[in-house]
Amino acid sequence: MFRLPDGTLRFSPRDLIAYLEGDFSAWCDRMDAERVRADPAVAPAPGWFRADPKDAELDLVARKGLEHEGRFLARVKAGEPGLVELAQGDSATADTLAAMRAGAPVIFQGHLAVGAWHGYPDFLFRTPGPSALGDYHYVAWDTKLARSARPYFLVQLCAYADLLETIQRVRPAELVFVLGNEDELHFETVHYFAYYRQIRRSFLGFQKTWSPDCIPHPGFDRSWGRWSDAAEQRLDETDHLSRVARISRAQIRRLGEVGIATLRHLAETDVAGVPSIKAPIFDRLRLQARLQYRSTEGAPPLWELVPPPPNEPRRGLVLLPPPSPLDVFFDMEGFPFARDGGLEYLFGASVPQGEAPAFRDWWAHDDAGEQRAFEGFIDWVMERRKRDPDLHVYHYASYEVTAVKRLAGKYATREAEVDDLLRGDVFVDLYAVVR
Repeated sequence: MFRLPDGTLRFSPRDLIAYLEGDFSAWCDRMDAERVRADPAVAPAPGWFRADPKDAELDLVARKGLEHEGRFLARVKAGEPGLVELAQGDSATADTLAAMRAGAPVIFQGHLAVGAWHGYPDFLFRTPGPSALGDYHYVAWDTKLARSARPYFLVQLCAYADLLETIQRVRPAELVFVLGNEDELHFETVHYFAYYRQIRRSFLGFQKTWSPDCIPHPGFDRSWGRWSDAAEQRLDETDHLSRVARISRAQIRRLGEVGIATLRHLAETDVAGVPSIKAPIFDRLRLQARLQYRSTEGAPPLWELVPPPPNEPRRGLVLLPPPSPLDVFFDMEGFPFARDGGLEYLFGASVPQGEAPAFRDWWAHDDAGEQRAFEGFIDWVMERRKRDPDLHVYHYASYEVTAVKRLAGKYATREAEVDDLLRGDVFVDLYAVVR
């Protein structure tokens, strides 16, 4: 968002997406726009107010996104020599309208602006159907590096459809994405437009009541966009209850209703219970807060063995199987932007061997190497399992198992072996044990 010369704000679909992150992120974006304006009526930004530093991985994603957009542009140009490619600048809006009125088959990087809203759809494709432009109208297409659709993609394309509807007097019937694997996904606008309008109304209401002195607390948001460092600092400074592991936002609100607003207060409280929070859950939250509060930074965290509740006997350490001397601790590393489809470039396994564990690794630099590494790892595990059918392969979270299943299907190899490991519950997810 930014201020126009007349002092009014102009918003973009990106601002709507930031608003979906939460009120804290939206407040910070607005404060950032007001600081550029240097209005003396706006209070100075707080000391914690700063956007996250540049991230090399995010920069790489941006570059790969532009490369994907460039490849699709070249493909469209080959089929549509009349494609109009526009440059950003003061005349971009007028140039876009001129190209639309002239009936250009495709417009690349057009600029749509209506009232307080504007946006830059990657492509505008001409499609048959009457509109204020003639016997045709335009549909926005966007290139996305992701390999599956995400909800905020639809919000962004609905915003473009809204702008197009005002300009051409007809709403595009579909929203189209070109994903990183070149798949084209078409969604019917009618199924998502009401949701977009609701978000838009809520966003405009937030902007209307925005105040530099009324800062939303980040503890109630799921994520903070480009303001993560600022949010973390705020959470630490206020000792917010969201720092308690496995606490929910509803529980935070219920604790706040009885005056418990910080991790320390929860850790030290001697109240017997809290309305609307079951006693076992309250006791668990209080114990968790106490352990976190008493743990010293830099030292191993304090812990306490808690027996599983009667209604959840299979929980925590009980999920661990008996140990085997041939157990494997498995980790994989992948790079999603290597070639088309990414590359699982490292299979790593640590195994008990005397006082110090031994490490095995299988590396890959291309598809053939990825297949060899996958087969080598699976064959190695199966050979160990022949020696001890009770061994297990420990991993953390779902990445490894998901990748193993995908590679078995991708290369049509070791499918029976992977199926045997899965059916035998050989893989043990440590995240499910410790969360």
